[in-house]
Amino acid sequence: RADTIRRLLLAAEVVSPSSARYDRVTKRPHYQRHRVSEYWVVEDASRTVERWTPDDDRPELVAEQLVWHPAGASGPVVVDVVRFFEALAPEDD
Repeated sequence: RADTIRRLLLAAEVVSPSSARYDRVTKRPHYQRHRVSEYWVVEDASRTVERWTPDDDRPELVAEQLVWHPAGASGPVVVDVVRFFEALAPEDD
């Protein structure tokens, strides 16, 4: 098929208590082995994003602003992490 994805540029996981170990111990090394340029682990409890690249031994922990420059893009993707998590918070009644 002509529309088959040949190369994944970004993988992002929103962790839950039941998936955290699997996401970090199984999926992350898989994505790194296959040279996925970025793997983000979104952690609601700490309101952070772990940012991994293929050669990382440890993640970059992002709590304020995440800037991603995908190959071939005309400009960066900018995520305001603080606002992202604020938007997810349930409204007080």
